[in-house]
Amino acid sequence: MTDTPDALPPVTPPLPWQHAAWERLLASHDGGSLPHALLLAGLPGTGGERFALALARYLLCAAPAQGMNCGECKACRLTAVGAHGDFLALEPTGKGQVISVGQVREAIAFGSQTPGLGRCKVLLIAPAERMNAAAANALLKTLEEPPANTYLLLVTGAESRLPATVRSRCQVLRFPVPAAEDCLPWLAEGSDVELARQALSLAAGRPLRAAQLLREGEVEAAMKRRAAVEALLAGRAPAPAVDAALAELPLEAFLELLARGLQDAVRALAADALRGPRGHALLASLDEVHGAARAVAAGANPQPELARATLLGGLEARLGERAAGAKLRSVFSPVTRL
Repeated sequence: MTDTPDALPPVTPPLPWQHAAWERLLASHDGGSLPHALLLAGLPGTGGERFALALARYLLCAAPAQGMNCGECKACRLTAVGAHGDFLALEPTGKGQVISVGQVREAIAFGSQTPGLGRCKVLLIAPAERMNAAAANALLKTLEEPPANTYLLLVTGAESRLPATVRSRCQVLRFPVPAAEDCLPWLAEGSDVELARQALSLAAGRPLRAAQLLREGEVEAAMKRRAAVEALLAGRAPAPAVDAALAELPLEAFLELLARGLQDAVRALAADALRGPRGHALLASLDEVHGAARAVAAGANPQPELARATLLGGLEARLGERAAGAKLRSVFSPVTRL
């Protein structure tokens, strides 16, 4: 799971900006009304998976303390090392990185069994939008009628890509991008506050993405990559040079960076300019990048070098022909959609 560390500490608390949602769920649990199928929706890097893990460990803990798992009981020791028999996490696998119908059927069988250690079982599916159609359909009956003492926690960073039939059978808890003042103190622990602020900006306000940049010493490199995209959009750098500057990025990260650059450029335009040639060029390229991102998320596996060159070259061509006011499309190869 991308939002959680490989090795778990004894206690997994919710993140600071999640406390209000956490308190509501604990009150529901104490009152016996906690939903058995929860959909936790929020952009990757905002902490949805961390929240789900904290809730799973709390539900499985033998003696929760101070609103969190105790960290000392047998259940907590087992969840810390991924060996609790009443906890199952489904993640994408295989070349297409999908959650398959076979995995979901295994999870259904898991849910039908009596808890072996505590009072309940917990099934965590993340990211839930990676379930293929057959897997999502197989899960519907279990979502509608969960087995007794079984909780299903679905985490998604792309709620709209989940079938409506899945969403309608869950209680949805949405996590917006937190305000900077709510996450900067956490992010700046052991780091320079201004550096943490820069990381948060580079991560589009997503604190766990920002924490990764700080942890890996990638803030300066990320700033250079963003500057490269801005230079292309401003006509100060050719597409091949920008392609070279972004070559080390995984394709999904490249698409996210390019989409954000285009979105920022669109937001910077006045209304009249947005309806003009530059606005049309930016919006057309943004639509193409979003289409590519959807294809990759659905399991497409294009060659990254070709995808980058196609998208960056297409963007440069559009901006160039709009700026010149002439039809230059014939000079360039047609833009190939992913």
